Amino acid sequence: MIDPKAAKFSRYDTADYLQTEDDITAYLEAVAEDGDLALIADAQEIVARARGHPELTPRGGAVRPRPATHVR
Repeated sequence: MIDPKAAKFSRYDTADYLQTEDDITAYLEAVAEDGDLALIADAQEIVARARGHPELTPRGGAVRPRPATHVR
């Protein structure tokens, strides 16, 4: 029997498997079909990560870029 404490698991991230726009479309359609708003919000974050936009992933909405500091 395998010792559960000794077992090694890799982190699963759905974003790693959304490699094409067709993948993303199918994923979003499946999520929308469920109708769960929390799941839809999570899916939007996952798609942002899949597209390489991690700045859009924090809960609660997109992070706005900070304005550049100006020397006066």
